[in-house]
Amino acid sequence: VATRRHAANLFEITPQEAAAVMQTARRVALAVRAAFDPPGLTVLQANGAEGDQTVFHFHLHVVPRHADDGIALSWPRKDPPFDVLAGYAGRLREALTKGGATS
Repeated sequence: VATRRHAANLFEITPQEAAAVMQTARRVALAVRAAFDPPGLTVLQANGAEGDQTVFHFHLHVVPRHADDGIALSWPRKDPPFDVLAGYAGRLREALTKGGATS
């Protein structure tokens, strides 16, 4: 599911485009369920080369999933100490409060 207007990644789409893409992804997911009845479904979106983005136009993947389907979308688990996680939460809270997460 892609935006009509070119935008390279999530940071470049408008809130309205984000809403439209997610609504369309839900519609596609419902159609996938009706057509194929998969036991699972993954919705994936990547940003930047380091985020494994390979097509530099914003889009979501809607992927029906089955046991042993050969798709590996996991990363090594890391358990930071609670104080590190609390610090991250504080930084995010500050960015949300100061408007760093708008538009």
